[in-house]
Amino acid sequence: MSNDASVPTKEKHYITLITGIVIALIFLFYMFSFTVQYGEVAVLTRFGKPVKSITEPGLNFKIPLVHKVHKYDARPQVSEDRIEQTYTRDKKTIIIEAYIIWRVDDPLEFLKTMGSLEEARSNLSEIVWTKKTAVIGQHDLTELISTSVKEPVYDQIESEILNEVRKSEISNWGIDVAYVGIKRFALPEKITPKVFARMKAERKQIEDDLLSKGESEAARIMAKAESDKELIIAQAEATAKKISSEGVSEAAGYYEKFKEKPELAIFLKKIEVLKKTLKENTTIILDTNTQPLDLLNNKPEISQ
Repeated sequence: MSNDASVPTKEKHYITLITGIVIALIFLFYMFSFTVQYGEVAVLTRFGKPVKSITEPGLNFKIPLVHKVHKYDARPQVSEDRIEQTYTRDKKTIIIEAYIIWRVDDPLEFLKTMGSLEEARSNLSEIVWTKKTAVIGQHDLTELISTSVKEPVYDQIESEILNEVRKSEISNWGIDVAYVGIKRFALPEKITPKVFARMKAERKQIEDDLLSKGESEAARIMAKAESDKELIIAQAEATAKKISSEGVSEAAGYYEKFKEKPELAIFLKKIEVLKKTLKENTTIILDTNTQPLDLLNNKPEISQ
């Protein structure tokens, strides 16, 4: 009986041992490996010194207590500069808030210079504010609030700020700056009424210019239409006179022929009257001696 009882006990020990070994392997695998997710980058350091930059997602290995993994979000980040008054080239006070879109491009350089996303956001805010102030100082207030079709030049200003930011020390931070934009534009309360009054005056000037151009164009079109009308009427009158002259000339030739043979003219006139009278089913009760029905009695004599 004692031998039979010891068999299950040994099996339990084997199961416990195998389970312990599996757990130990899982723990060791966890201790000696790490995963870089999609949208992340990482730097592996040995006793604090960078040894490897990882920019592709996947499984990687490390030595506990020797290596340390520094992971960073590689997706686009948005940071804003601080809001303070600045001055235009014509010494006008304005408030412009800008933002910057960036991402970690070189994790090794980023670790050396910034160390964390929070530190990078703080430094970027200062850099953008400095470059924005310098660029705004190269433009007049009228370029920012003008009602002209070609202005304001916000796209140009954003491009200038972006170029200045890229040329700064940011280029050594392992950061790629994709875009700099203007989030908000405001004027101090004390100068807002004056600015609105000037904008209203500019808009009135544009309105007057457009109205003047419209009236000038309308007058030109009316003058051209009147000129074309007179030309068409003159051409029509000339054509009518020509046709009338040709008709008179042709009629004069017929009149001369009729003078030579009056009976032919009378005969043709009677024929014309008969055509008009009998052009439809018509019943007429008249004496055949009545003209032009007298043609039905006798053949007219026409001299040769």
